Amino acid sequence: MVTVAGRVWARPDAVAAGMLLLLAAAGLAQRQLGLVPGLVTVAAWSAVVVAVVRWALLSAGGPRIPVTAITVLLTAGLVALAAVNLLVPESVDLRADRDDALDLAAAELVGGRDPWAVSTHIHPTHHPSPGLGGVLLAAPFALGLGDSSWQNVFWLMIAVVLLVRVAGWAPALAGAALVWSSPTFWNEWIFQSDLLVLGIKFVMAGLWGLHAMARSQWPARVLSALLFGLVLADRFLFLCFALLIAAVALRRIPWRRCVPWLVLAAITALALLIAPLAWAPAYLDQMTLNLAKGSEAAGGAATFAGPALGVVLLVLALVSGLRSRQDIEVMGAAALLCAVIVGWQVLLYSWSAGAPTFDGTLAVAYTPLMLITGVAALVLPRGNAVTGVVYAGSREQVAEHVG
Repeated sequence: MVTVAGRVWARPDAVAAGMLLLLAAAGLAQRQLGLVPGLVTVAAWSAVVVAVVRWALLSAGGPRIPVTAITVLLTAGLVALAAVNLLVPESVDLRADRDDALDLAAAELVGGRDPWAVSTHIHPTHHPSPGLGGVLLAAPFALGLGDSSWQNVFWLMIAVVLLVRVAGWAPALAGAALVWSSPTFWNEWIFQSDLLVLGIKFVMAGLWGLHAMARSQWPARVLSALLFGLVLADRFLFLCFALLIAAVALRRIPWRRCVPWLVLAAITALALLIAPLAWAPAYLDQMTLNLAKGSEAAGGAATFAGPALGVVLLVLALVSGLRSRQDIEVMGAAALLCAVIVGWQVLLYSWSAGAPTFDGTLAVAYTPLMLITGVAALVLPRGNAVTGVVYAGSREQVAEHVG
């Protein structure tokens, strides 16, 4: 992959960026300021951020910030974010237990005990919820460095470096500015949660997988398939993203290249999802709880909502994957899937509360995934410069292109 010409935002791109920032922060804004004042405040903030980013970095006239200054800004920002994430005292971390869950799960797994049977610091009934894939990806940081939150720093830095390489300096700083300006990011980052970095893992694993299937030799295809399987086995809702990537691959890449990759990724994910049933009794309870979250509402559960959400996500993933014609459309489809998950929870909580509300627990929890995939769609280069997938043309043309 090589550095390509910078992205230029047309007016629809700017509008989409503003809406993304607004929707991603709506729940947190309502919690702090109330519904109407919160939405007005975050809408104004989003408009300012988008206007500055477009003018300074993604206008038709080119970036108005020297590359040296962009480099200094990115480097300083990453160092500051690493310090914030790792130096915040544990006493401040009162509202989230995802890093605690991963630390406990990794220690229990190495000790040969049930990783899902221990309680986190929030409450005796709170147990580690990430799947085995998420535990394995966090384990080197939890065990080797003593804190799974190191993975947040690691994956964010890798993502920025790769974004600079595939999109250029100006889009990389634009993407960083969009993410870092969001209250959703700071809520995740300060309280050391893992869902934002999970979004980063999905974007990287999905795009790397498509690139490996289209252009790379078998070692890269094997490694990318294993990584994608690990990411899928972190949260059950990511299975809809598997169908999205599979639909793109089967439609746009020769079967002799994509089918082995898809099979290996599927075997990896299913093995990691199913294997704990044989030796971790608490895992089944946690799996049932996670599957039920699609039906949760503020005042109870709407039993029909979970299955209905699953059907909607699978159909949407399949259709959008088959229709995607460039890399940013794949990421846009992923962002849409996340938006449906968030919107579903907004509807459930609003229905239960009898009034519009964006601050339901799960409605806020899944906004980081929407933020990351949406930003990827907004700042990655147009066309197939990242993956090398030939989205246009017949299967014969694709086969001829990749040899």
